Amino acid sequence: MTNMSNGRAPDKRVLGLFAFVLIAGIASIPWQMKQWKATSDARRQRQAYEKHLTALTSQNAEAKDIEASLADPGATIETRMEAARFFLSHGNSKRAAQLLQELSISARKDAALGKDEAFHGGISSLYERIGWQDKAMDHARTALRIAPDSVSSILRVAFLEALLGWQKACQANVTLAKKLEPNSAEPYLASALVHEQVGNVKAAEQDLQKADSLRPNDWRIHLLLGRNRIAQLRYDDAIATFDKAATLAPTESSITSAKLEAILRKYTARSDQRKELLKVAEDVAKFYLEQAPDSPDAQFQMGRIYQFMGRDADAVRIYAGVYKKSPDTGQLRIQYASLLNRSGKRAEGSRIMDEATRELAVGEEYMKLVTTAGQDMPNAEAHKAVARHCMQHGRIPRAILEWQHVLTLLPGDKEATAGIAKAYKVRGDIPVPAE
Repeated sequence: MTNMSNGRAPDKRVLGLFAFVLIAGIASIPWQMKQWKATSDARRQRQAYEKHLTALTSQNAEAKDIEASLADPGATIETRMEAARFFLSHGNSKRAAQLLQELSISARKDAALGKDEAFHGGISSLYERIGWQDKAMDHARTALRIAPDSVSSILRVAFLEALLGWQKACQANVTLAKKLEPNSAEPYLASALVHEQVGNVKAAEQDLQKADSLRPNDWRIHLLLGRNRIAQLRYDDAIATFDKAATLAPTESSITSAKLEAILRKYTARSDQRKELLKVAEDVAKFYLEQAPDSPDAQFQMGRIYQFMGRDADAVRIYAGVYKKSPDTGQLRIQYASLLNRSGKRAEGSRIMDEATRELAVGEEYMKLVTTAGQDMPNAEAHKAVARHCMQHGRIPRAILEWQHVLTLLPGDKEATAGIAKAYKVRGDIPVPAE
């Protein structure tokens, strides 16, 4: 098996992974709640669109060609990896997961493939994209065992540790990556993530500025800097940073979304210039809608503008449309329910507010459990509690990871062993052949 890359230089995909975490709002305080909300939103929005997107993919001529190539007994590893990427990008995560599992099984049978760092790193990234963090971590750790000095592999593991709230382990890997590649941007982006998770936004900004000096004119780094400055309540600096990012990536809607958030935060924080700021926010919101007309968030933000303007009927109309197709968007439930209650539709408003309250309660429980477990990695009972909660609320990959960690602490533990088996069955994993 020929290596898919040299596996040593920092991988730009790692930058994208850390950018996703920071941009999505996971890395803020209380960071665990942000993590739970962001991943929950992403999972549920994906589920809402999966059925429609899968139907479209099945009719796609390219999909048919790819399936035909996969049916060839001589289909290469690269062909199957590219097929998984295709199905993932077209919303068919179920088919992508099937292909990735088949590739994982191939790596167990093929000694050369099993020792290929680039293969394990690549498949780890794809597993992470479909939300299977347990498989992502398994392959990321394998890649790191193969090449312990590979900065890309070190940071890939660190990224997953950050998602899980395993901050001490994450920090150790980030420190090692900085030592190995002091002139690479990626370790500093990872370090910024760790600092933001514990609320040290000033230190995070310093790391982001260092990353910017090492990788100048990368719009994603400017976007992260802008987000960081919002967290510091430096709204004018944030807006200027987003403007710089927009010159580098004029069509990137995430920049417009972030700038709009900074403007609205400034609007709510000031007592003067409110009329002018609201007009600017309206213009930016309209541009955001032009960039991403099908985005539930873009539509929700337009509703927020109308609500600030006192145009409640227009806001309710927009909120109703977003709620119908993507009810977990941002603070939609709370905003929508408050307007419904104010307009006299109290029964519907109360129902939606109850949904928001239940969602918040689940998130708070998750936050407490993850915080306790993350701060006490040797505490098997704490990790069991996280696993049970995740199984109850459909977070199967996280449950598997927690049960696996329990088994490192209590080898042969019956509850953990049964928990993993149940989780695999619920998720529909392909059985792994006995070696």
